[in-house]
Amino acid sequence: MGGVKTWWRVICLIVAIMLLMLAFLSFPPIMGGIFGPFESVGNIVVMAGSSEVEASPAITRIRVRVLEADMGFSREFMGNETEYELNPVRGALVLVMDGAAITTGPSYILRAEYFGFTNASGEVILSAPKGNFTLMVNPRPYNRDPVCFWRGRVSVEGNETFVVKFFLYRLNPTDINVNLKSAYYESIVTLEFKLPLNGSYYVGVPVVVYYTPTGEIKLYREDAESPIGLKEIPRKLKELSRNFWLNPRVNYLSDWPGGFRIVKTVEIRDFSAYILPDMTYLPVERVVLEELEAG
Repeated sequence: MGGVKTWWRVICLIVAIMLLMLAFLSFPPIMGGIFGPFESVGNIVVMAGSSEVEASPAITRIRVRVLEADMGFSREFMGNETEYELNPVRGALVLVMDGAAITTGPSYILRAEYFGFTNASGEVILSAPKGNFTLMVNPRPYNRDPVCFWRGRVSVEGNETFVVKFFLYRLNPTDINVNLKSAYYESIVTLEFKLPLNGSYYVGVPVVVYYTPTGEIKLYREDAESPIGLKEIPRKLKELSRNFWLNPRVNYLSDWPGGFRIVKTVEIRDFSAYILPDMTYLPVERVVLEELEAG
């Protein structure tokens, strides 16, 4: 387990370096023009102690396309819904991890051309080693936690195109229980959700919207420092809170079978008089990887 934790710390370091580079170059992640500066940087070297391992496999070029579909809100989904629209994901972070990088843990060289952000069409072209490797995709790179990276094993012989589709389901709770703890000025909220019946799903962090006793509407998510009030706040903050509500945080380290019931308990440091069930939701995603014929 220690090696896995070290490995994820390295991934965090890589992402932090990339975002810092973007800041210095004054390019936002969603701009297609960022790829030139990345190629001029050369190799990023990550070392553990004095050891250094360099991977030099046969290199090819791959195209990665990232698409998403928002399936909306419901207490029950089938998981095989046909009415949806796939849209390109702009600014998704895509990494290619070759065999040497995977097997040597934190002691490896990650080539600069092995990662990049998707453009307005949801595409990015990267270098990749021929053979087997891991494709890592973070569709929302403002979440830099390693659990927010989806991973898939792929095999490449030529100039393949890979399409990664993220299907987002917003599950309204089927059951809500609120226990007020006046001594600690907090509410213990227990929520139950039912996963879509078909397929398997990655589960995210629940978003809770509620009324306070004074009638104010607030938004709570576990990775926020405190509930966000939506009343009498500046317009920019209101926009940020809206994005915080719409943009989910999903854990891609493990998936769950369809139809499974998920129970989430959150501690809100507030007296929530009434949970808004139609706005409170659990984000879950089904991810589909497709390989198109080499062109």
